Amino acid sequence: PVAQKPVAKPRMHDVQGGSRLVGPVEELSSFDLQNFRRLGRDEAEIKEELLEKFVLLADQGLPKKVAGIKAWRQSPVFKMYVDLNMRGIMDKKTITQLIEEKQVANIDCLTLSEYEMINELNRELKY
Repeated sequence: PVAQKPVAKPRMHDVQGGSRLVGPVEELSSFDLQNFRRLGRDEAEIKEELLEKFVLLADQGLPKKVAGIKAWRQSPVFKMYVDLNMRGIMDKKTITQLIEEKQVANIDCLTLSEYEMINELNRELKY
């Protein structure tokens, strides 16, 4: 008998894995601008949603809350906030000027009201 060649299975190139479930700490660390804006219709709702996440973590104990705050500070949105602060200092420009420049250049950036809301949120976050 003649040995048959094994038939090569077709490869799936366009199939992507589904999103995996993440906990609140991982979620906080992964907030990009798009996911951040999906939290609410306006800055007040977004801030309330974020504070709720920190309250839930605090209910699980101080170490969880601390982990959540550290995770938030690693998120792309928080890094945008820090970058605006650093650029303002280095370039001797106001946050408003920096945001307007990015918007004119069509670069993803926080709005002034989002920036101010994150500033308020950070003042409220305590260990």
